[in-house]
Amino acid sequence: MQLGTLRFLGTFLEDPVAVPGLVVDFVATQLGIVGGSVLGSYAERSKTPYEHRWEIAQAYGYRRLSVPETAAEFRSFLTARAWTRAERPTQLFDQGVAWLRAERVLLPGVSVLARLVAEVRDEAGDRLYSVLAGRVSPERGRGLDGLLTVPADSRSSGLERLRRAPHPGVGVVPAVQLDVGMLGGLTFCRALFGGQAVLEESPRCVGFNMLWRWVVRPSGWCTWG
Repeated sequence: MQLGTLRFLGTFLEDPVAVPGLVVDFVATQLGIVGGSVLGSYAERSKTPYEHRWEIAQAYGYRRLSVPETAAEFRSFLTARAWTRAERPTQLFDQGVAWLRAERVLLPGVSVLARLVAEVRDEAGDRLYSVLAGRVSPERGRGLDGLLTVPADSRSSGLERLRRAPHPGVGVVPAVQLDVGMLGGLTFCRALFGGQAVLEESPRCVGFNMLWRWVVRPSGWCTWG
């Protein structure tokens, strides 16, 4: 039962006999055991389940995340994924679980994995902000600060206007179909950053860089004065 639990869940149950009766009967039939009730006496000796866990992990090559080398390998995976993909915490969490199972690493507690995912995402965010800050000149910095100001003749700041998406259903479309707000935002970005994207170091921003290359840059198929 412990072997089946490990292969299905990626970890051992705290109570090794807390398994649905149908599962117990199915495994008992496969093993030629009449009646699965004998499982109830499995943990009469408290050390038996723990000894079997160690033996199963050893026999099937499972590792523990508490081992420094394994922890470093897993953290590298999360770090690379957080840097190259704009995934939600739950998505990165699920990818982490999939990696641990594929690499035969015993799943840690949920809180341990959630904390590690949060740390890695924070580090990726700090790294991205650092890259951006290093590429922004004082003049551009003042322009960015100005996005937070709400003009007297407007009800929203420049940042809020730039955050507005195109009309629903609009993907990569000809320039004539882009709404005025989006064109204004791209015009501002072109003027602010001098025709050069500042996010080249982050693969997560490939979509922005493609938009910049084909829409914002004057050499693209969409240009304006």
